[in-house]
Amino acid sequence: MILGASGCTGGSVEPLDPSPTGSPPAADFTATVTVDPTAVHIVYRLVNRSGGNLLAFKSDQVYVTGQGKGQVQIAQRAFPMPDGKTTWSHPEPAAGVRVGDGKEVSGDLTVPLPLRRNHPYGNDYGDGPVLLPDPVQEVIFCLGVVREAEVKVTVQPGDSITLPHLASTTDIQHLYCSDPVKLS
Repeated sequence: MILGASGCTGGSVEPLDPSPTGSPPAADFTATVTVDPTAVHIVYRLVNRSGGNLLAFKSDQVYVTGQGKGQVQIAQRAFPMPDGKTTWSHPEPAAGVRVGDGKEVSGDLTVPLPLRRNHPYGNDYGDGPVLLPDPVQEVIFCLGVVREAEVKVTVQPGDSITLPHLASTTDIQHLYCSDPVKLS
């Protein structure tokens, strides 16, 4: 079964995803992505082996964005403001958890089908709506992680954290991703 979304004719293109600076922190990451007729199911686990605290973007918010021809990324992560996007409002911050060295974070997500684009800055950047590929042929899951020592804003104490959806976060964010899984 190949799943589709709205066609890609007209509208804006998916914003570019910036590359982080530096190397990713040492961590063990596993993710299992399975598909049934009604949903994509994801189970993941990340173990921090970095020697310092990591901040992992784990929350109830799941983002769904296009990744190129036929591929969609399902993610818990931060995003930068798209180029050319003007807004007087700010998206909800990227929420997550603090993961100490040797500790782990895990999750179990279900994303209903058909997939619908979800981005913290919305789905229209002035040139029309940004659409998912049509047809969607495969999905990947990605978890965003940053080293706490590299964060330039004050991070609240405790297990739960929030960081802004801005380049200041994505410049230091590393994505741990599953292998692509076909939707057929």
